[in-house]
Amino acid sequence: MLLELHKRDRRVFYFSETNECDFVIQDRGRVVEAIQVCLALTEENRRRELAGLTAVMTRFGLKQGLIVTHRQEEDIKTDAGTVRIVPAWKWCLE
Repeated sequence: MLLELHKRDRRVFYFSETNECDFVIQDRGRVVEAIQVCLALTEENRRRELAGLTAVMTRFGLKQGLIVTHRQEEDIKTDAGTVRIVPAWKWCLE
C-alpha cells in the first residue's frame, strides 16, 4: 500500500493521537485523504478502525475516508462523514 502511494507521488504520513490512522495523504501542505488498511473489517476491529479514520476526518475537515480491505465493499455513514470500504484490487485500479 505504501509503495503504491509513493508510486502515485503522494506525501504520506501516519496519524497517532488517541486513535491511529495508517495513511494520511497531504497535498500542498493540507490533508486531502485518510486511509485505513485491514484484511477484513470485523465486529472485533470495526470500532477501532473507524475511530482512527474518523478522528483524522474530523481533525482535518475531510468529508470522506477510506478503508482498504481484502474483499469487502460498503459505504458507512458516520458523524464525521462517509467511510468507503473497498477491496484492495479495486483501489489499485482507481
